[in-house]
Amino acid sequence: MTCAAPSLPSSLLSAGAPWPGAADWRPAGWRSGLAPAEIGDALADLTSSAPGRYEQWRARGLDLPIVKADAALLRDCWSTCGWVWRLAEEVIGPPAVDPFWNPWAETHEIWTGVRLLDGRDGRDGFDPRLWGRGTAYVNGPHSANGRTVAATIAHVRAGNRAAVVAPLDGCEWVQGATAPPAEQGGAPVVADLASADLLILLGRLRFRPPPGVAESSPRAAYWLALFGVDPAIVSDLAGRRVRIPEAGREAVVLRGAGDAGRPVAQEQAEESAPRQGRRKRREKTPTREE
Repeated sequence: MTCAAPSLPSSLLSAGAPWPGAADWRPAGWRSGLAPAEIGDALADLTSSAPGRYEQWRARGLDLPIVKADAALLRDCWSTCGWVWRLAEEVIGPPAVDPFWNPWAETHEIWTGVRLLDGRDGRDGFDPRLWGRGTAYVNGPHSANGRTVAATIAHVRAGNRAAVVAPLDGCEWVQGATAPPAEQGGAPVVADLASADLLILLGRLRFRPPPGVAESSPRAAYWLALFGVDPAIVSDLAGRRVRIPEAGREAVVLRGAGDAGRPVAQEQAEESAPRQGRRKRREKTPTREE
């Protein structure tokens, strides 16, 4: 099983796609300097065989890998259904910050006063220092789930609540991931979704796609991981089925480990070290294609 999100063909990006909301919006992690609506044109030029196709983009300091990386981020900017966030509100309260906001998200339509981060200069949602205080509603790009969860755990470790929507696919960021020590010389800390206080199994979800990307239904099941839940609420909900009339379905609520941000046991740190070492060595080993 791989951790990579399925890729979509660049043809699904419409060069003339309308971009509602803030004109200067960018996905978190954006590097090209292009406006989102320009990505389709850039990909078409950079992948064509026409003479001089690179010149205008090179003049702007761009190259194909950066444009492709931003196109992947753009395809990842799907919006979560409002009923999922309302379910989170029932447990941990309304959001104070949406660190991976996009103009077609519902968080700023349902609640007022939510701090909205994205990928603009100085406002990148991957930087948890910018999240501020309060409850975060998190649905980051699924091609960067590890970074999303690490930022969330840093926010939780600072004494805040968080709700995270993520696919249940068995990758390390679901269980077994760690973050750097909270203190110099300390042990790594637990930084995965299984460390949440409650895990609500939602089943398959339909997300609202960004303009220019065809709508589709993901094959994976999703869950809502809730951090900072009151212990009395954890005891009341864990192990129950809850009916969600707005979605016409039931969801199963499970108790998580509740250890987000706590130091990792020494034996666990020793077990994970060889795996991380092997991964780094594999990344450095050239392939035949290279």
